[in-house]
Amino acid sequence: MYFQATLASNNAMASKQFSTSNSSPAPSSPTTNIVSSSVATSETPPSPATAHWEPRIHYRTTRSLSTLDESGTAKATEKSVASPSQVDREQLMKDLRNNKELFLKTSYGHSPQKLLLTAQMLEEDLKKPDKDITALRLLTKYIESDYKRVKDNVSPSPTLAQARKAASGALSRLGSYLAAEVPRTAGQDPAMMTLTETWLTALAEKMRQQPKANHLKKNSPALVKLIRFLLLDPSRRIGDYTCYCCFSLLCDLISYVPNPSRDSRFLSRKQTQLQAMISQSITQSLALASASPQNTYALDHLRRAVNAFTAMTVREKFYHPNGYSALLAQHDQMLAEWMRPYQNLPAHCSLREDIRGVLLKYVEDTGRYPEDYPAYAFHGLFKLLKESDVLPYAIPLPLGGRMLSQHKIDPAAQQRITVGMQSLINKFCSLFGMTPVADDISRPLDIIVLSDRAHYERYGHYPFRIDTNNGGIYIEGQPQDPRNQPRVYVYCRDGEIENFLHEIVHYLDGRFICYGNNAYLSPERITFWQEGLAEFLSGKNRALAMATLQRAPVYMRPSLDEIVDIDIYSANGHTDRLYVWPYFVFDYLDSDPERRTILFAMAKALRQPNHGAEFASVLADFVTRHGSPFNAWLNKQAEVANAG
Repeated sequence: MYFQATLASNNAMASKQFSTSNSSPAPSSPTTNIVSSSVATSETPPSPATAHWEPRIHYRTTRSLSTLDESGTAKATEKSVASPSQVDREQLMKDLRNNKELFLKTSYGHSPQKLLLTAQMLEEDLKKPDKDITALRLLTKYIESDYKRVKDNVSPSPTLAQARKAASGALSRLGSYLAAEVPRTAGQDPAMMTLTETWLTALAEKMRQQPKANHLKKNSPALVKLIRFLLLDPSRRIGDYTCYCCFSLLCDLISYVPNPSRDSRFLSRKQTQLQAMISQSITQSLALASASPQNTYALDHLRRAVNAFTAMTVREKFYHPNGYSALLAQHDQMLAEWMRPYQNLPAHCSLREDIRGVLLKYVEDTGRYPEDYPAYAFHGLFKLLKESDVLPYAIPLPLGGRMLSQHKIDPAAQQRITVGMQSLINKFCSLFGMTPVADDISRPLDIIVLSDRAHYERYGHYPFRIDTNNGGIYIEGQPQDPRNQPRVYVYCRDGEIENFLHEIVHYLDGRFICYGNNAYLSPERITFWQEGLAEFLSGKNRALAMATLQRAPVYMRPSLDEIVDIDIYSANGHTDRLYVWPYFVFDYLDSDPERRTILFAMAKALRQPNHGAEFASVLADFVTRHGSPFNAWLNKQAEVANAG
């Protein structure tokens, strides 16, 4: 995974915080990147896989990639300005039910008329005695997509404001319905819980895009009922994946409310009620983690619940500044009491280390320095943790920089790493050269290697403060800053470093191809390049890509223009969209000398400052000229795979 930034919650202090570029901030939630089980790829979340390629109708998008704005974002077509009478209910539902989910893309053609119709249909369906839960989920997902893709400050209009108001009302009524039905069905209806998860993600997106609006007051009764229901049976939220996701989203909604805002003021007034629920969440999560040490869901909920408690604490600094010091002391005491039952855990116990991390992060995020705390703080569970404590071993890298490891890597493994990296560098150099892009004056690369997935999640939370809902991540930061430290974070699985070469390609791409931190392009224009190039050059997943191609009949395959118009959001958990099909684009370009010139032209465009328009032009020309040849080439690849 390639990231230029990580999201920090709205707390007063964060030890590692990167500025936002082309990534769309979102809480580190498993629901943001649920991975398909059909293909094992470089993104591996700590959760069961659910999504699959399913039979679908071949569908053409309603836009041309030759029509792009200056940032390389596809513009809406004439369909997006249709009058309400022209918006076809049947066609809208056909679009929403289409398995390609093109409505998740900016290029789909969102419009106030479609949003208004969606809100009306959602309201109508909620009034029916026999509700179509799938239809409710899809309509809710469309509302989320509209908030994600259509920015109020870019195209404000009275029509959009009217549509957004209708959508907000429909979401609130859906929340009321779910608050009644989920407890009634005891959370045993998977479709109902998936709808609840979709509603929560839509509400979160709405809050992100309209931070000054009053979202929580109208929806708080439903949110409180859902939290209380999930707290009734703690085993449910660590035994059922969708319940786990719903509880995670509820915690994150509390954590990521911006300060100051109408929502944060509302939460401040509800502090007593909120505190009681967070207290129960933390104590339950600790008990679950203690009883089931291998259950990552319980530990994840512990971290999220403490984050919510931290956000609640920091919020009071804005509304009751004179009493903040006293409040900190009170909240420290409360947190210490919740942790008291675990004070006698063995020194190197896994849960003790996880508690250590959440306490340190809490102290930092509330604006204080861990160094100021005595060793006996929080019943002796508080202990300083430096990066060097986690990473005692260092190995020099063939491209400069160093590998910092949690465990000692034996000489044979070091040799394999060096050979693999050198082979990758040689392959990259033969295609693109090794001339650094202009204005990149970062420090040499650090590769952080954690011993296993559990340590990746623990120390990713603190001290590294990264999103760990992935199989590895590269964070470029701000390359024009000489203090900037680019880093790859990976972990070991079965004795090998997971996705190691994939993440190294992201570094090479940022260092030698893409100027800056890709702020000149929308994620939908650059993600196919980043992930496709990393999959192609790392060379580990060709067999998996070919297996996907074999399983996908011609009518099920995405077209070339659909493949290159992708980001994490529109991939929606389908790893084939994010990795497999972009991989084939690079395989296609590299398999012929003439086509390779297109690859070079794209790389040349990306090296230029303000490269959005030039790259978009090269990409649009490629899609226009090579849509049919690419399909023909894929057919031949499928024939070879089937023959083998």
